[in-house]
Amino acid sequence: MVVVISSSLPENNFIEVKKYFINYYINNQQKIESIFFRRNSGSSIFIGMVERVKQNMMYRKLVKLFLRFAIAAGFLSAVGDRFGMWHYHLAWGNWNHFLQYTGTLNPWFPQSAIPTLGVISTIAEIVFALALIIGYKTELFAKLSGILLLIFALSMTFSTGIKTAFDASVFAASGAAFALATLKEKFWEVDSLISMNRKKV
Repeated sequence: MVVVISSSLPENNFIEVKKYFINYYINNQQKIESIFFRRNSGSSIFIGMVERVKQNMMYRKLVKLFLRFAIAAGFLSAVGDRFGMWHYHLAWGNWNHFLQYTGTLNPWFPQSAIPTLGVISTIAEIVFALALIIGYKTELFAKLSGILLLIFALSMTFSTGIKTAFDASVFAASGAAFALATLKEKFWEVDSLISMNRKKV
């Protein structure tokens, strides 16, 4: 892709705008063969391009925020169910029923290992959810969430049938988590504060 940017902005402003576009394309990992910056009378067109880019970036940030909260909410809702915090539309209702279901999904594990699997998966869901909510190492925890959900989906597929996994939308949730990991823009994330503090140091 070749990008041609024209503007009649003052030199200092034009330099800042060039940096803006270069950083935008680098952050979004788009392949660019060449970028040409030309100062002329086409500033109104150029400003319109900037506005469209800003709108697109804000849209991506809102999508990322939605994915973070949606995946985290799914994890925390499931955890709440197994601890009896929900009183309707229950999947398990209590810890013992959850362990029974864990055993159903993992028939290849010895029965003695099921409680350990239940504890590990529960801790992972809580940690991943909290990390996604506050935006700590979002890309990493999004990938880990995708892997965990994919494991759930495959376990459901091989134990209770693929329709069960489709009905529970676990494959879709896993795909959403992997998609979240590709969004680099920071928005309401602890990662942004950590990055700012590192730059100050």
